[in-house]
Amino acid sequence: MGSANTLYQNKISSNLSAPISTTGTGIQRICSTDAAYTLNSTQEYFYPPTISNQHGDRLICGRNRTDVTSYATTLSDVKIVYDAACAANPGNFIVLHLTAPQIIGDSPVNLNSYTSVILDGTIDLNPGIAAFTSSSRSNICLSGGVINGGNTTGRSGLFFSNCSRIIIENMSLNNFGDKNSRVANSDVIAFVSCQKLCIVMGCTLNGGAARGIWTKGGNGYILTDNSSANMNMDGIDIDAYTANALVQFNTTMGNLRYGLFVEEAAIYNQLIGNYSVSNSMGINVYAKVVGPTSYNSFIGNTCQANPRGLRVGGATEYETNSMTGLVIATTNSSEHNFFFNNTVLQTPASTNTNDAAVCAQLSGSENYFSQNSLLENAKNYSQTDSAVFFNPPSSSSSSVLNYADWQSSYFWYGKDSSLAADPNTNGASNLLEYALVQNPLAVDSAPSFPYAAYDSTTLNGPWLALTYRHNNFATDLTYEVWSSSDLSSWSLLSVDGVNAITQTDDSDVDGNGSVDLLRTRVKLGPNDKKRFLRLKIRKN
Repeated sequence: MGSANTLYQNKISSNLSAPISTTGTGIQRICSTDAAYTLNSTQEYFYPPTISNQHGDRLICGRNRTDVTSYATTLSDVKIVYDAACAANPGNFIVLHLTAPQIIGDSPVNLNSYTSVILDGTIDLNPGIAAFTSSSRSNICLSGGVINGGNTTGRSGLFFSNCSRIIIENMSLNNFGDKNSRVANSDVIAFVSCQKLCIVMGCTLNGGAARGIWTKGGNGYILTDNSSANMNMDGIDIDAYTANALVQFNTTMGNLRYGLFVEEAAIYNQLIGNYSVSNSMGINVYAKVVGPTSYNSFIGNTCQANPRGLRVGGATEYETNSMTGLVIATTNSSEHNFFFNNTVLQTPASTNTNDAAVCAQLSGSENYFSQNSLLENAKNYSQTDSAVFFNPPSSSSSSVLNYADWQSSYFWYGKDSSLAADPNTNGASNLLEYALVQNPLAVDSAPSFPYAAYDSTTLNGPWLALTYRHNNFATDLTYEVWSSSDLSSWSLLSVDGVNAITQTDDSDVDGNGSVDLLRTRVKLGPNDKKRFLRLKIRKN
């Protein structure tokens, strides 16, 4: 297995005798909050009790367990109970149950290593007070309940620095300031220089004067299945020097700045399957103060109704040398980032010339875009200076398409893209591939040619039927069915609804609305000995 692999929230059958096998000398990082596993003692295994799984295992992380229940209604009293439990049980894993329906947040609780906090009620924070903080500690879990910021600012709800193995699950954090007024140090959940693993899962954040979830520096964050909305800055900000973070399946909505932000020399981060809607930008990748912001991957994300969908770029900073008076320019760039299979839709019209579904600005280079879907946008592209397209910088609406649009959706690599050419030598011309919605460059691709069949079961027959794929988006094609009794003389079939009928056998063959499967059938008379049908496709 190697070493330092991360396992978290895997769904493994309980019928297996050894659900997780750790062989060899490698030490793995295994976190679980839903099921226990039997592992050898050398592994980094963290299985804390949570609001949804308050298990009774006596040993956690190889330590004895001490459960403490606090009925206190202020955080200062909670802190007294917690600190006393830590002092009385040195080296134990402390499970702190907070059961009061309402707790006044009058003093932050600084957490030690090997602690799980289970919150049943609501913490109402006073101005300037964070709920829980920790510095240079590990193996901490917080879950459940609500933390209410009271629309006061200047502090986080949860703050961790230089920590590792932190889990925050299924918490709600609301009202951390007006999103229309930016206030520094008001990030709802903040991590500074933390290391593997720090996990935020299934949390709801709503309202703040800065960012929702913020990582500055550190390595190996996992942010999954969260909602972060109505922040002044960003729903999720992967900030300076953050590396190897996994940001997946989050929703960022209505944030004044960006839904997802990756910036300032952040590197090797992966953003997968996130939904970013109605922010000023859906996803922003940038380097302003330091760079490069590089080698980050953006895969399968959806950006909807943001004035700018995907933006990548950098900035030049100017500094005057106090000794010489010379102005020194430093250019920071975003480069070698990968955008694959993202969907950007409904980007509205704007007077800002840079607003578009995709804006790949300078400074930057070799930002790779492949198989992204751009739908119903007022403008698909503004700048493409730093972009390298595996498929060209053009796209079509989901409802209209012509042959030129279809041509530009492929890189032809010098092959003939004209109507009559057959670059993949599969027997179908480019025109036919376009009409049948096929890939003209796919090697060893057998096209879905029209096919004829004798039909004796449909009423009022028998019939001869021709079945074929129909491009729903094409606006410049005419499909005609022709008939012959001798393969020499052909006549255009008159579809009258009685003797010749066209019907839809499948209204969405490929599952994306692009193709109908049509069947045209012609009635056979008692004297019909031979009948042939063929499909003729004409470009208008």
